[in-house]
Amino acid sequence: MPGLFDTYEVRGVTLPNRVVLAPMAQWSAEADGRAKRWHRGHYGTRAVGGPGLVMMEGANVDPTARGGLDNLGIWEDAQIAPLAEIVDFCHEQDVKMGIQDAPADAAEAAPADSVEDALADSAEAAPADSAKAASADAVEDAGSGLDVDPNSQS
Repeated sequence: MPGLFDTYEVRGVTLPNRVVLAPMAQWSAEADGRAKRWHRGHYGTRAVGGPGLVMMEGANVDPTARGGLDNLGIWEDAQIAPLAEIVDFCHEQDVKMGIQDAPADAAEAAPADSVEDALADSAEAAPADSAKAASADAVEDAGSGLDVDPNSQS
């Protein structure tokens, strides 16, 4: 039986271990949805701890469907560079990074039965192109599960 700290491969992406940090809302984005230095510190600190995958908090794909003005956004190009900076730092720590698509209505979110189930589910996540531009390894549609990018470098 594989151990917690054994590598785990799913859809062509190899996680260095089976530890996954769930997304945690920080409610700290700029008013225009860009990540702040706070996010770099928050996610960078978690990455240094060595999980296999860190899921970044929900990023709204539409400025009119935000839960609050302090939610991350991923609807325009100006938001990509700050997210990519975070992802790049985490990659330097040998940690895979994912970005969660925040649903407009929290009632749309359905919890996965397990991390493995979420990794096995294929999601048609709206911010997939933007997440790829930020070099994320995975996109989680909060309503349906995780979609690991098969073109990501393992």
